[in-house]
Amino acid sequence: MKKYFDENIIDILNEKQIENIPLKNIDTLKYIFSDKEIKKSLYKGFKTYYNIMYGNDMDWCLMKVQDMLYRIHLLVNCSLYDNFGITDKNVIKDVVLKFARDGDILLYESVEYNDYDLEIVNDFNLEIRDLLLMKQI
Repeated sequence: MKKYFDENIIDILNEKQIENIPLKNIDTLKYIFSDKEIKKSLYKGFKTYYNIMYGNDMDWCLMKVQDMLYRIHLLVNCSLYDNFGITDKNVIKDVVLKFARDGDILLYESVEYNDYDLEIVNDFNLEIRDLLLMKQI
């Protein structure tokens, strides 16, 4: 599964889009995914979630990597950049790592690629606000 996980991330980032939706700030996303600790933590959470949902059936791997990467795109672009004005790549990387280390389910559930996904952004915003209040970022 790790091979598919890594290959799918690389392919999606190189395509710069998911389901014909352009990914913004692709350089920041590539920076995040170049971090070995983040990828290791994301893979651990991804694998746990995937195995619960799909077992050993690899037919869903690409779709679930797309979902995860799109959620991280929403976290970075809609929450951190747009709502909180956080643009420093190292701070963004730290936030993503915190979510990944905590095994936050918000990173792995399905997305709809429509207005429903604004609820995901709201959930991220609440968690980021709490991190800011606790001065963890």
